[in-house]
Amino acid sequence: MTDPLDLAGRPVPPWAERRVVVIEGGSSLPYVPSDWTGALVSVEAGEVDLACTHGGRRRFSAGALLPLEILPLEAIENPGIDPLVLVSIRRRTPTS
Repeated sequence: MTDPLDLAGRPVPPWAERRVVVIEGGSSLPYVPSDWTGALVSVEAGEVDLACTHGGRRRFSAGALLPLEILPLEAIENPGIDPLVLVSIRRRTPTS
């Protein structure tokens, strides 16, 4: 068995940018597709519920890697009481 990927604790190459999103327990974040374009997202701590536009939802735990930009989402939710930490890595844009 391998350890989960730790995107928060690793150096980021010069061509990449890292974004850390913390969602407090019981809270949610509206899904904005452009926030996740081209990003690989790691659930670093907690659990995340992905609320889909058609009413379904899926739960992922720490260690999951998610390509959020391709999913039809409405919200990103923290179903737990502890903070949910998401870390995304994507290519830098010329303006970042």
